[in-house]
Amino acid sequence: MGKHWNVVDEAAGIWFWVYNFNNNPINTTAIRLDDGKLMVVSPGIDPTPEVFAELEELGTVAALVSPGALHHMGFPAWQKQYPDVPFYCTTSGVDHIPGQHKDCTFQLNGLDALREILPSHIAVDESPGKHGDMLMKIDCGDAGLTWLSNEILSNNADLPTNIAFRLLFKWTGSGPGLAIIKPVIWLIGAKKADLKAFYMAELDANPLQRLMPCHGDVLAGDDVADRVRALLNKSL
Repeated sequence: MGKHWNVVDEAAGIWFWVYNFNNNPINTTAIRLDDGKLMVVSPGIDPTPEVFAELEELGTVAALVSPGALHHMGFPAWQKQYPDVPFYCTTSGVDHIPGQHKDCTFQLNGLDALREILPSHIAVDESPGKHGDMLMKIDCGDAGLTWLSNEILSNNADLPTNIAFRLLFKWTGSGPGLAIIKPVIWLIGAKKADLKAFYMAELDANPLQRLMPCHGDVLAGDDVADRVRALLNKSL
């Protein structure tokens, strides 16, 4: 493997590339579909030719996915590289994202369209709120279930570098480490009780053994589901 894409699960086909947005690291995740095709979640900004070249060694990019209406800054660069690859996003993103990129011609498809191309071991849902947060669940066989989360669940090694955001995150108990980003709850127009009910139901039905957040480090182990449940009870 090259220097850009990091292996999470070779057998299941999961890799991630870390990009920088306003001095904050964010993950772009590549996931193997069927027939050697790849789905890329949260396409990042400023991808170099080397990033694309290494990705294409892993498979053929067949789907580009925004995990929330606020994850869209990388879309122009990825459309330029893959003009014929369809874009998918959450419900509110269908209307919100194109308005942020007036010069782009991409058409966004909702999660129902994405479900049609997903293999049976991958499922996707959307949290409640004005701007719903995508939750993707990947059955990795013996490695258990992986959750790919967007804004709500994070595992940042540090607080944001911007002093205002750093203080806000600190005051609201939004990290570092496994955390619920409370300012994001306001930003996406969600109610705490609704979010708690959504994620608790998911935990009951689909207990995870690995968390892959868009914001922060991969977290794995037999205790991850219990840690997420305790976090929900504490923070929501």
